[in-house]
Amino acid sequence: LRWLAVVLILRFATNRLNFIHANVKTFITDIYFFLTLFLLLVILGRLINLAAKQAEDRAVKAGRQKEAESLITLLVWVLRLVVIIIVISVSLTHFGVNITGFTVFLAIIGLAVSLAGRDVVADIISGALILVDRPYRVGDRIDLAGLNSWGDVVDIGMRSTKVLTLNNRMVIVPNSQIGKDQIVNYSYPDPSYYDTTDIVVAYDNDVEQVGQLLVDTVRLVEGVQKEREIDALLMEFTENQMVFKVGWWIASYDDLFPVHDRVSRAVIQALKDADIVLPYRKGSVKVEVNSSKE
Repeated sequence: LRWLAVVLILRFATNRLNFIHANVKTFITDIYFFLTLFLLLVILGRLINLAAKQAEDRAVKAGRQKEAESLITLLVWVLRLVVIIIVISVSLTHFGVNITGFTVFLAIIGLAVSLAGRDVVADIISGALILVDRPYRVGDRIDLAGLNSWGDVVDIGMRSTKVLTLNNRMVIVPNSQIGKDQIVNYSYPDPSYYDTTDIVVAYDNDVEQVGQLLVDTVRLVEGVQKEREIDALLMEFTENQMVFKVGWWIASYDDLFPVHDRVSRAVIQALKDADIVLPYRKGSVKVEVNSSKE
């Protein structure tokens, strides 16, 4: 800022000197113009870097450094490009050059780049929207329709998102594809998960006894959140059976399969110990006897 003030003062003082030839004064004025433009460019560059630093510090405090890094880098490059375009436009205008041609040139370049890298641009825009909207974060467990699987988010970049699947495979998904698919986030707003299974029994059993037995059995299973409600709801009647839907809460989706297995084994054993009658299958056999005379 001090150098900028010095240049502005010198430019004002030079304009007040009447004994200097007009051409020389114009030349000196152009030098002052370029110096002023250069100093403004340096100042704007430092302001952009300062803003980026502050944004990084806030991201670190919020625990979002890894997610925000790519977005901050993109914004810094965009701002620098805008400043450079403005500086070039002002310079051309100062020397009386019509900037209409320059504007058309930039438009053609922008159109060519957007057409040639349409997928790249779409990925970058989607990546920026993901980082701003935050449908998922690094470390979240998500399920993507286009992935036909679920996994943990390892990295969110400007062009793609890396997901580590259950079978330990790294899947790199373009952000534009994620923007089109439905996303199920198992870690947000909290990682707890409500799991269910269907239990089928015969009509010979007492409904209240079966329901209470299922609730008590599931409550004792390791991994089931005992402080939360456990359901055993009679949901369906068929020709020869009753269908109970049993539901329970687990602390994390990571425990889904192990806890579901333990619940299934515990319920089977409890039904056997309580002599609960299971439905039997009805079938019919049709016998056709063909006789022929010789």
